[in-house]
Amino acid sequence: AEVEALYRAGRTSGENPLTPGLGPSFFDEEEVEPMTPPRAAASANGAWPSPAVATLGASSPLPMLPGSPGYEEPPVWDEATGLFWCSTGISAYDIPDGEEWQQRFKEAMQTSQVQVVAKRRGLQRHTSDAPAPGDGETARQRRTLARFPSDPDKRAARAAHTEALQHMHSTPGLQARVQGRRLALFRFGGTVFASEAACPHQGANLCEGEIGDIEDMVLGKRYYVRCKVHKFQFDLTSGSVLEGHCPPLRTYSARIRHSADVPRAAAVEVGFESLGDRYFCSDDSSGAGDF
Repeated sequence: AEVEALYRAGRTSGENPLTPGLGPSFFDEEEVEPMTPPRAAASANGAWPSPAVATLGASSPLPMLPGSPGYEEPPVWDEATGLFWCSTGISAYDIPDGEEWQQRFKEAMQTSQVQVVAKRRGLQRHTSDAPAPGDGETARQRRTLARFPSDPDKRAARAAHTEALQHMHSTPGLQARVQGRRLALFRFGGTVFASEAACPHQGANLCEGEIGDIEDMVLGKRYYVRCKVHKFQFDLTSGSVLEGHCPPLRTYSARIRHSADVPRAAAVEVGFESLGDRYFCSDDSSGAGDF
């Protein structure tokens, strides 16, 4: 374009400044067409441009490739289990071992109990008969008093439990968002448990609570998680409430997928009976991208 401008400004009639005496240049014979963007050219040909070319003029992002940041593996349907298995993006090796964590928590609990007893030393407990319910006291008020007892020993146990959790250097579980669900993952040896991350009572983060195991005379060993706030306890297998009064905890099947090609690969997968609408429906209200 610059050569053309100089040529048109300074040439004489019929003279080419680049090659004097050779007549008019090619600028007078034909108009130079502007370059066509690669994506537009590919569309005109009816061929889809390669990913490297499409990024030059694409108005929408390309699909994520495996291994790229933010990539989420598609769910896999398993006929044998009747579940959609979804990757959590977390390795089982990254989840703290529950048995080791429980042992460290017991040590922290013993230290906290000694500190709580030391704080209470010097206080004197005065017992008295409970007053008879008044005529104006309602049944709701009596239930409230029964639900929150003022037993100093129970208050001390709760305080020691909270203080022991605060002194732990790591939480017993990890959070993961899978298919729009916020999950809590726990591990005891080679077994992984998955549940809702929020306590069904008032939504506290269960990953910051306590986990452990108890021996049941009928069911054998049971693994549990205890909420850090109100100390409600839930079975990690069934979600049933072991201590407290609230709806059961929603639990999910979990498994570890090993790979023969990648050493120490232990990808944690969670099974869902159904997938949410967000997986089947596009965010575009116009319907573009539906399948």
